[in-house]
Amino acid sequence: MSKNTSQRQTALLKDLPADRLQEELGRLQTRLADTELEYAEFAYQISHDLTGYFRQICGLMDILMDGMPRELQSKEQRRLNLVRTTAQEGMDVLQGLLNFSRVNTHTTPFDKHNLHAVIARVLEELEPLSSHNNPTIELTGLPTVIGDGPQLEKLLCQLLRNALLYQPVSQVPHVCVSAEETDSHWVILIKDNGIGIQERHRERVFGVLKRAVRLRDYAGVGMGIPVARRIAQRHGGDITFESTVGKGSTFRVTLSKEPLDVSDLSSVREESSDS
Repeated sequence: MSKNTSQRQTALLKDLPADRLQEELGRLQTRLADTELEYAEFAYQISHDLTGYFRQICGLMDILMDGMPRELQSKEQRRLNLVRTTAQEGMDVLQGLLNFSRVNTHTTPFDKHNLHAVIARVLEELEPLSSHNNPTIELTGLPTVIGDGPQLEKLLCQLLRNALLYQPVSQVPHVCVSAEETDSHWVILIKDNGIGIQERHRERVFGVLKRAVRLRDYAGVGMGIPVARRIAQRHGGDITFESTVGKGSTFRVTLSKEPLDVSDLSSVREESSDS
């Protein structure tokens, strides 16, 4: 859309009566929501199909490597390993895109969830990551919040995983999870003693497929924080952080006390169109 076209449309909207303007805004909001849904379904389908191809490559490489003669030269072994590793990285990227595209489409109804219980389940999932360095994890004054249970787990799992993963070599991780309260939101704070984030990478942290560290230093594809932030936004909140290089980071997750479940709006639109 050109700048002149946009300006003409804005001028026309300003001249509309209040009731007609409200009607037009409702129509545009519905159109925007439908467009977002179409995009999410398209991204999901493409990512899902491409994941299948990468999975086949990984499977074939496993077969080749299992049947590899012992006398095969080390250079050829490295080449086969490189193909297998690259295919797995491709699968990880696509899985991240799948998770990102499904935040507003693959949902469960909002309900009350005790964050102590949610984090207990998350820590069980992260046990393989934390078992080798015996981290200290403190949970203080966590509330019961309203939201999508599986998505809240995914959000907290990603932030806690980062707190445990992005640590200096041989350091024991110390992570503190606490909460603050405002009139309209809960604020969940996740503080770690990790490597920290450079100021020049502040916006990069939230970018899709963007990383603030080198892949060879720490595993990941740059999708965890974008997915977590999208989940927080679905719950009427957001994610911000403060960080000092070499000392650690504190991520602040805001969650509305009365979040609006957008999936309910989809059903309302469907019922309205049927009637």
